[in-house]
Amino acid sequence: MKLIKASDLMARFDYKSMNPFYNYMKNEGFPLPIKVGRRNFWKQEEVEAWINSREQRLDSPIRSTNAAS
Repeated sequence: MKLIKASDLMARFDYKSMNPFYNYMKNEGFPLPIKVGRRNFWKQEEVEAWINSREQRLDSPIRSTNAAS
């Protein structure tokens, strides 16, 4: 299991400060961190799965909620 530091995730998603980064994670259903001492880490597998699910949503066609009569 590989762990990713918050600073590495911030760089990957192009965030410069922690508060907007944590707000983004909270609002977008990002995987929860693992606390090691006083630091937060994320499981790389969970982060990659989250990214892949977001990409799949973007790639899927938009479905109409209105049925043709």
